[in-house]
Amino acid sequence: MEFTELVDEIVARVMSRMTEQASTAPSGKPKLLVLTPEHGTLCHEALEHEALLEYYDTECALLQEYHCSIDDYEAVLVYGLDVPSLCQLADGDCHTPFTQLAQKAMLSGKRLFVAQETVELFQFAATAPAAYYAMLLQKLSFLQQCGVTLCPHGQLAAAVLSEEIPTPEAPAAPCPPTPAAGREVLLEKRVISERDLRDAVGRDVRAVRVTKRAIVTELAKEYLQARNIALLREEAAGEQP
Repeated sequence: MEFTELVDEIVARVMSRMTEQASTAPSGKPKLLVLTPEHGTLCHEALEHEALLEYYDTECALLQEYHCSIDDYEAVLVYGLDVPSLCQLADGDCHTPFTQLAQKAMLSGKRLFVAQETVELFQFAATAPAAYYAMLLQKLSFLQQCGVTLCPHGQLAAAVLSEEIPTPEAPAAPCPPTPAAGREVLLEKRVISERDLRDAVGRDVRAVRVTKRAIVTELAKEYLQARNIALLREEAAGEQP
C-alpha cells in the first residue's frame, strides 16, 4: 500500500470513529488530545490505543482544524515537533495553529507528552555544527524543565496513564563521549578544528585519535561531544608513556 493511500485510510478510520463518538451520549471519560501538524502512523496508533481508549476519549486536533478548547482536555500527546516549532515554543513566540495549541496547553497547566521519534532536531545530530545543535538542544531541555515530557512513542501510553515521567533516551540530552563499537580515525595535524572533524568523521566513527601535543579547538571538542565520539591521544614517536 502506498504511503498516501495509508494516510487516507488512517484519516478515514479516525473520522469515522469521531463521527460515531459524536452521535452517542458523552462517555463521561476525560479527554486526550493528539496534536500533530500532519497525519502519520504513530499519531494514528495513539488515537486507537486500547489502553488509552479505556480511560480517555481521544481526539485529533488536526481533524478539527485545531479548533479545540484546551480546557476540555486532561493531557496532550504531541507528534511531529520540527525545529521551527521547537524554537517557537521555547521562545514563547507561537504563530502557527500547531504551536499555539501546544503553548496554550502549557500555559493552562496541561500535561504534554512529546514522542521522541518525531522530534526533528535529533535527525541532525551527526551533521549540524556542534554549537548550533547544543543551542537547540538547550531549547528542548528548557521545555522539559517547563513540564513537557519527552519519551519514546511506545512508552507514551504508559506514561500518560501512570503519570510517571520516563527518563529521556539519548540524544535527548548531551552525554560524555565514551569509546564504543565503530571505526577509529587518526588525525595527525598540529591543530584540529571543527572543519577537520566534519571532513574526517563519518556516521560509523566512534573515536578520533590525535597526537599527544595536538591542539584541539573548543568547537572541535563540542562537535565530538555532541556526537558521543571519544577523543583519544597517542604518545609521540620515541616517547615513553
